[in-house]
Amino acid sequence: MRGAYFVNAAPGTEKKDRLIDFFVLDPNYQVIFSRRKNEEGIFRFNTTMEGQYTFVFSNMKDRVNPKSVTIAIHPGYETDKKE
Repeated sequence: MRGAYFVNAAPGTEKKDRLIDFFVLDPNYQVIFSRRKNEEGIFRFNTTMEGQYTFVFSNMKDRVNPKSVTIAIHPGYETDKKE
């Protein structure tokens, strides 16, 4: 699975006020990917089990400045096709 995200904030918002933490949890709620204190990021990981994977965007360190996040996800499939 791969994707990207970025934080949308009001014009003129300082960089330090656009930072968030991002985590991906596997079906057992174990963190399999994390990126802290960024306003954008690209992620890629292989799913290792069937089930629900959870994407967490945390704004806990800055509750004053509202933020919204845009995310694009591509599930992708690996194939063993050889030509």
